[in-house]
Amino acid sequence: MSLEDEIVKLKESIDRLCEKFNLDYILLDRKEIKNNSDLSEQNKIIKEFYDSPDKALFNEKVIALIRGCSVALMQRDRWAGNGIPFKKMGNKVLYCKADVIKWLSSQKSFNSTKGYK
Repeated sequence: MSLEDEIVKLKESIDRLCEKFNLDYILLDRKEIKNNSDLSEQNKIIKEFYDSPDKALFNEKVIALIRGCSVALMQRDRWAGNGIPFKKMGNKVLYCKADVIKWLSSQKSFNSTKGYK
C-alpha cells in the first residue's frame, strides 16, 4: 500500500471517528518543532497540515511553521488581536486548519514594497 493510500485511509478513519463520537475536530499536536529541525521533518509537518481535515486543530508551533514565522510573532499577533483566530483549551493555544487557510487567503499580495503599508 502506498503512502498516499494510507493517508486516504487515515483521513477516512478520522472522519468516521468524528461522526461516530460527534466530534468537531481531531487534535493533531506536535510536541516539539525545533528551529533547526531538518527540512524533511518540516516538510512532513507541512504535508500533515495540508492533508488533515479542515476541522483539525494544531498548536502554535505548527502554524508558525506554516506561516514561516516565529512562535513569538504568533504570540504577539494573538496579544494584539490581529492574528489568526484561535481556541484556548486549558493552557494550550490551538488553531483550526480552516481558520488558518481562511486567514492566509485574506492576506494581501504586493508586487513591490511601495504599495505595502
